[in-house]
Amino acid sequence: MNTAETYLFFVVRDRILALPLASVRRVHQAVATTPLPDAPQTVLGVVNVHGRMIALVDPGVHLGFDPSPIRTSQAFLEIQAEYGPVLVLADTVLDVDFLQSENVIAAEDLIPGYHDVVSVSSFRDITVFVSDPDSFLTEDERAAVADAIIESPFEASRSEEIEDRDDMSDSL
Repeated sequence: MNTAETYLFFVVRDRILALPLASVRRVHQAVATTPLPDAPQTVLGVVNVHGRMIALVDPGVHLGFDPSPIRTSQAFLEIQAEYGPVLVLADTVLDVDFLQSENVIAAEDLIPGYHDVVSVSSFRDITVFVSDPDSFLTEDERAAVADAIIESPFEASRSEEIEDRDDMSDSL
């Protein structure tokens, strides 16, 4: 049976990724982050989102790229994972659209050991990596981030606070 689910499509380096739209809380314009010196390589820092420090993850690291410097032209995707909120760095947010289940291939067959991708799909004749919102941080990475936040002498005020922007939030 062919079914379709709604996804948010975005670009990380030269790859197109998709997240289930139900897991995306908001899209924010990139802001300055507070670095976490002992955080895993995938974590670029933390961001103050309405008084709560949330880890910013660069999915490009899991795709084999070096960590990306943050540019104001990028976006932070605020997603709700099973373990809590996380921000995902996106170079560009493309669209919200459907993926047909008949076009989805299990990622284990194509990318062994890559834990962010659940499946790979064809969308408008382009390969799309479908990400699992619960897999951006492993259990060990979550523990390392929590420890880094506790041990870091940073002040929340050093990170810009994300403000709601109707023009971006309403685009979902």
